[in-house]
Amino acid sequence: MKIRSMLVMVIIVTMASDYITSVSSLSPYAVLGISRTATDSEIDAQYRKLRSRNRRSRTKKNMVRTAYDQIMMERKFQNNKKEEVNTL
Repeated sequence: MKIRSMLVMVIIVTMASDYITSVSSLSPYAVLGISRTATDSEIDAQYRKLRSRNRRSRTKKNMVRTAYDQIMMERKFQNNKKEEVNTL
């Protein structure tokens, strides 16, 4: 019985790591299911929708949060670059 439960645990851990690896290769836009030209309000709405939909799955919730953070940091960096160019 112990061998069977250990085997099941190994299979579950392997499946989880494969899932995380395949998901981490997605772009943050693909994770949220939005286009690169989406507005900030569209990104916020989709983030809230996915966050509430995946509230019980810690892995999916973290994945959605990470994707949202990456997109918002990227946009903030791009806006700061544009402001620097305009001041020169």
